[in-house]
Amino acid sequence: MAWLELTPSLLKTHLAATEIAALANVQVPFDVDKILSDECTNIANAWRSKIRLFHSVDKRANYVPESLLEYILIHLRYACYTRLPQMGELLDELRRREWERANEVMDNLRKFAIDPVDPEEEEDSASGNPVIIVDNDSWKFDTPAPVSISQNTMQTIKNKLDAFSKDAVSLLEMVQGISKAL
Repeated sequence: MAWLELTPSLLKTHLAATEIAALANVQVPFDVDKILSDECTNIANAWRSKIRLFHSVDKRANYVPESLLEYILIHLRYACYTRLPQMGELLDELRRREWERANEVMDNLRKFAIDPVDPEEEEDSASGNPVIIVDNDSWKFDTPAPVSISQNTMQTIKNKLDAFSKDAVSLLEMVQGISKAL
């Protein structure tokens, strides 16, 4: 397995004939291929950012692992169809369930084996910037380079994030109260 570039032509190779025909007949005042290219970039970036939390990523833009291609293309198809006029009609219940499953996979990438990246194409991860991963109530730092963080610092970060969450909830409740009053 390898990493493949996510492109409109790759998407089209995985569509049914009716979908390709509908795509060819989309009536918009702008370039459909540009929209598809933009969505390819958006979806590739979304998946790559999630993959990067747990695995190495290919340094070439828009490259995604072939082992996840099915789910990435489902996500891409849904994004394109919701953005293009007349294409939303093709999103039947099966397509929506496939999209929900793709989102589940994306949210649980930690559990999946990802295609290894060719060492020459591996993204440089020597920045040493820590990534905080919150999984339920357990906290850990995932770092490309060793970082020493004391337990007190971890507790301080957790306390500040908890306080921020409470402030955000209070603000949301206040806005909802104002909305109801209007």
